[in-house]
Order: sequence, then structure tokens, then C-alpha cells
Amino acid sequence: STWVAASTDISGTISSDAEWTRAGAPYHLVGNTTIASGATVTVRPGVEVIAQGNYQLTVQGKLRCFGLRYKPVVVKSTTPTTPGRRGGIYLTSGSVGQFSGTSFWAGSSCVTVDGGWAEFDTCWFLYAGQDGLVALNDATLQVETATFAYNQRRGLYIITPSPVGAISNCTFLSNGEYPIHVKAN
Repeated sequence: STWVAASTDISGTISSDAEWTRAGAPYHLVGNTTIASGATVTVRPGVEVIAQGNYQLTVQGKLRCFGLRYKPVVVKSTTPTTPGRRGGIYLTSGSVGQFSGTSFWAGSSCVTVDGGWAEFDTCWFLYAGQDGLVALNDATLQVETATFAYNQRRGLYIITPSPVGAISNCTFLSNGEYPIHVKAN
């Protein structure tokens, strides 16, 4: 038998815990979406999150994406190899992001961590209109075994007065201006 996925439209504010599974996939961002403080969204292996326009997923609470090697979580636009086709994921101060086995395609910047805490293990940052991964202000980053490729400006951009975290075992390929740009104020 053939398994056929449903689809789920997402927009507005998510104010309670939610789990995104393959049964509801793909998840279509049809407007700007916020995960509110106190809420946790958990994305399971094999789920695709597809921005239907230049929409941003803002995290004030927690976003946890747990992909597997052969069933990654994929966050992309409708045209994933066209840079800058979605607003990206934006983690605010006090937010938490945990990502494993996740690929991020074609955001303005794929993921921005602005004072939040984020961990990336075996992730891909691809075709950003600007930067693959950005850390601002008092962001804390743990990045291990990530690939940064075909981003228009920088693969990894860190601009913070007090950088905290670790970057290890990463690959940088064909990023525009710099593979890595670190600026500590």
C-alpha cells in the first residue's frame, strides 16, 4: 500500500505544546508564525516544513527538531534552491532551539539566534539569501557536524559582545563573502 501524507497549514501564534509528525506533514507556513514563550513545538523525523511565501517562524519558547540520517527534518521554501525565499527561523532572547538531522533551505538567513540558546547536530544550512546561521547579542551556540553551503553572504555569522559556545567538525562550501565571519564587539 502507498502512504499518502496529509498537510497542515500553520500561521499565527502557537501558545501550547505541539508535536509535528509525518501524519500531519507537510506543514505549510502560510503566514508569519510565533511559538510563544512557555510553548514547545517538537518536530519528528521525516517532517517537511514548507514556507508558502516569505514567512518567518519566530521562536520565543522552544523549537525541537529531531531528524534522522535517512528521515531528516526539512525546513524549506517552495523553491528550495532559490536563495532568500522564506523569512527563516528567528530565535529570540530566552528561547531554546534543539536541532538534529535538520536541513534549512533558502531562508533570508536560514536561522538567526538573537540572544537565545541553540544546539545543532548534523544539520545543513543551504542557499540562504544572506547567511546560513547567524548569532547575535548574547546568543549561545553549540554546532557540531554541520554543513554550510551556497549561502549568498556567509555560512556562519557571529556578531556578539561575548560569544559563548562551540563550533566543531563543520564543512563550508561555496559561501559568498566568507565561510565564517566572527565579530566580537
